[in-house]
Amino acid sequence: MKLRILLSGALFGLFGLFCLVGNFIFLPIILFRLQRFKRVEKFARSLVYHSWKLFLKMARRLGYLHYEFKNLSSKLFASRLIIANHPSLIDVVLMLSHIKGLNCVVKKDLKRNFFLAPAIIASNYISNEDEEKMLKSCQNALLRGESLLIFPEGTRTKGKIIFHKIASYLAINSAKSLECVFIKVFPSALQKDSKWFAPPKERVHFSLESKEIISTENFYKDKANPIRVRILHKKLQENYERSFNE
Repeated sequence: MKLRILLSGALFGLFGLFCLVGNFIFLPIILFRLQRFKRVEKFARSLVYHSWKLFLKMARRLGYLHYEFKNLSSKLFASRLIIANHPSLIDVVLMLSHIKGLNCVVKKDLKRNFFLAPAIIASNYISNEDEEKMLKSCQNALLRGESLLIFPEGTRTKGKIIFHKIASYLAINSAKSLECVFIKVFPSALQKDSKWFAPPKERVHFSLESKEIISTENFYKDKANPIRVRILHKKLQENYERSFNE
C-alpha cells in the first residue's frame, strides 16, 4: 500500500511538472494575446493533447491505471457536441488526450488554477463561470464547426447521474450531431473530495465508450425546438442512468 501511495504522489507531481513546463509556452501566448489567432489556438490545443497523452502513457506504464476507448473516434467532426458523465478527476485529461483539437467546457475554478489556467486560456477552452456567456461561447464554437466536449452534470458524479438541460439545448439549437460517451471507473478513484494519499489498492481501470451518436438535425424535426430539447433531455437522462446502474 505504501508503494501505491508513493506512486500516486509521484504521478501527481509529474502532472504538475508537465503543466509547469507547458506554462513556459502558454504564458507568452497569453501575454501577447496570441490565442486570438486560430493557428495559435490550434497549436495550444495540440500541445495539451500531446503532453497529456504522454502523461497517461507514463501512468499506465508505471501500473497506476489502465484505460481503453470503445467505439470512440479520435477524429474531429463538424459541429459535434460530445457529452459524458464525470466520475473522476482525469476524465477531461483522457478525452482531450484522445481527440486532438477538441474544445471543451471547464470549471470556473480551473481558470484560477496556477498549473492549469495558462493552458485553458491559451487553448480558448470555455469557462462555466458565467452561464449566459458560456452558452453563447458554446453556440459560437459549434456554429463555427468545432467539436465540443461538455459534462452535463456540471460536477463530478457522486452516487447518481443528474444532467443539466443545457447539453440538450445546445445539441438541438447549435449542433449537427450529439455523441454520448459513458465513462466507467473501477475501482472508484480520483473522485470528488478524494485524496491523493488514499489511492485504491489495485490498478484503476478507465473505460470510455461511445454509446450513441444522434443526428440532432433530424431528431424529432417535426416538433418545435423546446419540445425537442425536453425529449432529448429525458432520453439522455434515462440512457445514462441505465448505463450507470448496469
